[in-house]
Formats: sequence, C-alpha cells, structure tokens
Amino acid sequence: MEIPDYINPRNINEMVSMEMKRIQMNCAQKQQQYVEQMLMENPIPFERRTTAATREINSQLSADQLQILQQRSEACRRSRYNSKIRKAKAKYRHKYMTQKLLQSSKMFNCIQDLIGQAESQLLAQGLGMEKLQQLRKTYGMDMTMECTTNLEHQLKME
Repeated sequence: MEIPDYINPRNINEMVSMEMKRIQMNCAQKQQQYVEQMLMENPIPFERRTTAATREINSQLSADQLQILQQRSEACRRSRYNSKIRKAKAKYRHKYMTQKLLQSSKMFNCIQDLIGQAESQLLAQGLGMEKLQQLRKTYGMDMTMECTTNLEHQLKME
C-alpha cells in the first residue's frame, strides 16, 4: 500500500502546528470572553477621595492652581482605576486558566484510569508483563506517568 504524497512528516508537522495555533487562538478568545463576563458580573468599585479639608484648601487656591490640582487628582483617579482593572483582569485570566487546567487534569486522570483498565484486561487475557512494558514504552506511557506526577505536584503547590 502506497502512502499518498500529502501525508509526509513535514505536512503532518505543519498540520499539527496550524491546529495548535487554532486551539491557542480559540482559548485566548474564550479567556477574553470569560474575563469580560466576570467584569460585567462583578463591577469594580470606584471611590473618590474628597474630604471636607480638601474642599477647604481648594477654596483658598487660585484658579490656575485649582485647575492643575484637579488635573492631577483626575490623573491619579484614572491611574488607580486602571490599576484595579488590570489586577481584576489578571485575577480572572488566572482563574479561567486554572479551571481549564483542572478540567484537563480530570480528563487526563480519566484516560489514565481507562488505560489501567485496558492493561488489566490485557494481563487477564494472558499478555505478558514484558510485552505490556514494551507497549508502554512504544506509546510513551512511561514518560506520561512522569509528567502526571510533576503536574500533580505543581497543582498541590498552588
């Protein structure tokens, strides 16, 4: 059986690369939608810092000084508000990615359980342990177990 020309390692690598980019763009778009939704549901409180003493001092200033003071206070307000928005966005992005990571981890654990069941069935049907180890090595299962251990350790640290 002859392999078609369009299936070669370079084409496969390009297809995988394109799919990874598509998945990343999709994830970024969903993350942005999640952040916007959370900001809509949880508006950021914005307080003003005006006191009676400030009003009294303002009444003693000239028009130019008062205008400069108002411009500075408005710039500080905008800066505080933008800082709060940046922090909230970072918090919601982190929350979204953490949820996605936990979903992936649960799915990965489910797949590992299925693999464990399949291995048990193969052993019960008489497949030798050496052959099972060879299958694990062929399909990279020993490396997968190491990655799982590292992932679980990192999740526990957070």
